[in-house]
Amino acid sequence: QELRALSARIEAIYEEYREEYSRLTLLMGAPGTREKWAAYIGFLNRKYDVNKLVGKAPVLSETGIESLSKSRSSPGSDRGAENRAPLRVVLTFDDGPHRSRTEAILDALNEHGMQAHFFVCGRNVGRLDAGQGVLLHSRTLGTAQRILAEGHTISNHSYSHPQLTKLSLTEVALELESTNQLVSTLTGEDVAFFRPPYGSINSEIRQLVADLGMSTVLWNVDSRDWADFVPESIATRVLAGVERNGGGVVLLHDIHRQTVEAVPLILKGLRDAGYETVGLGQ
Repeated sequence: QELRALSARIEAIYEEYREEYSRLTLLMGAPGTREKWAAYIGFLNRKYDVNKLVGKAPVLSETGIESLSKSRSSPGSDRGAENRAPLRVVLTFDDGPHRSRTEAILDALNEHGMQAHFFVCGRNVGRLDAGQGVLLHSRTLGTAQRILAEGHTISNHSYSHPQLTKLSLTEVALELESTNQLVSTLTGEDVAFFRPPYGSINSEIRQLVADLGMSTVLWNVDSRDWADFVPESIATRVLAGVERNGGGVVLLHDIHRQTVEAVPLILKGLRDAGYETVGLGQ
């Protein structure tokens, strides 16, 4: 009862400041504001250990997908539509599948006719048993099957979501190979893509990923939805990042409530701006 009361109070605070938070997020695009913010973040990083504060490793804002060129014309350019290069974006969701929240995101994708790529954690899909082999979880099996049935794709995000660079290469291999077995059982195909948890990777892990027949995929548009409880500001951040990069690979997570609420706003914004969603490597 005490926890429910606290949750209600937090929710009330979110609602009270939702509009103000969104307004401030929009101001981040003003000239000079981003530089001042970056300087402030630098000061905080020097003063505090972020990993100890939030238990999160810093992510790498980069992507291994080179097929999405930044030199694309905007929907409002003077060029004719017939000569306009396609505006493309890859939507990716990490950490699931989540039985209810992934389902809600699939509903939104279906409504807008858009495609996404799901990087799943093996432990959320199933487990490996020495005696019985691959055992898929009944609670998420239907959701995983729906992802595939509706034309989306599933790939490897490790088994237990560790910071891989802190593990031995043998432990990393177990994380990747276990999840590959589970995902391949679901899809009937070899796994083509891998995303390291927290974006934490080094040259040895990259080589291991390649040896397993996968490409490493990072991102260049970070929603930071895990740290932002306001759906409108998440959507604003994503749409601004896509516009700034002329497309790109968007990082989202299908395990957070705020992401579920932000996704319809993101999809509508992308559609209104003339973007199409594509699969990795397209």
